[in-house]
Amino acid sequence: MRITTKNKRRIFNAISFVFWLAIYLMLRKVRFKWEENPILVSIIITGLIIHVFIYQGRLSKIKKKRLEIKSNNISGLKKDNQLILDKTQLPTELSSLKVLFEKWGIQNDLLREDLYENTSREELLEFKNEIEPFLNQIENYLKNEQKTSEYQAILLTHKAYGDLGLWTWGQE
Repeated sequence: MRITTKNKRRIFNAISFVFWLAIYLMLRKVRFKWEENPILVSIIITGLIIHVFIYQGRLSKIKKKRLEIKSNNISGLKKDNQLILDKTQLPTELSSLKVLFEKWGIQNDLLREDLYENTSREELLEFKNEIEPFLNQIENYLKNEQKTSEYQAILLTHKAYGDLGLWTWGQE
């Protein structure tokens, strides 16, 4: 079995659990009185506090590292995945939404997830209000068209509308 970081964390958690459970059971068995053994109590409490701080420190380092990796990937991906549509290839009734399709029609899952997470409520409301009057035309276009880059962008924009649950939002 290959020991990965995730497995190391699980092993550490299991050993810690067993260790603290054993200490608890030993203390219960000998009818330990806290006030009679202040040094031992201090050692146990200090050990527990250190364990918690070390574990929390590791978690925060892992979260920072993941965030750093994600942000580096996203900034690099944005350059490579900039979507530019040909307005003449779009249906005339949807050509006014070209900018919207370029923004929301992202094929890369990581970039799309980042866009979903970092879009403000006002921008989402604006997106909803812009796309809703054209939903029937978009759905008809998606049923009848061939799979071009414009088709893909419109499909992913429609998917974003559904994924974000904007159809459930009332008029605001």
